[in-house]
Amino acid sequence: MNKKTKCIGAGLVSLDILMRGCSNQQVSYKLGGTCGNVMAILAYYDWETFPIARLDNTDYGKLLLEDVDKCHVRKDFITTNDGTTPVIVQRNIVDKYGNPSHKFELLNSHSGRFFLTYKSITKKQGDN
Repeated sequence: MNKKTKCIGAGLVSLDILMRGCSNQQVSYKLGGTCGNVMAILAYYDWETFPIARLDNTDYGKLLLEDVDKCHVRKDFITTNDGTTPVIVQRNIVDKYGNPSHKFELLNSHSGRFFLTYKSITKKQGDN
């Protein structure tokens, strides 16, 4: 009997929005954050991974959960009724010398609110 190694993680689980250049086209939405990245990497290596996270039910939260499924990360300890979905925008650019680079945007240009809103896990979530 071959049992999978399990990992439970707590920390930042965010939606990474990857954009190319100054355009809003060619956008991809990925599971990110320190905890999210580790969970995805371990799941890729056939670990059973369980992030603990408090997200929300917004479109950003739904996009994040879609990628959680694609990465084969478990959602047992992810709630969507009492948190916020942190969003990090990474814009991949070419600098004036032709070198690839990137910059991070944490502010929503449409609403003016900060994307990176993080709510830590509750004691109740930790006790489960």
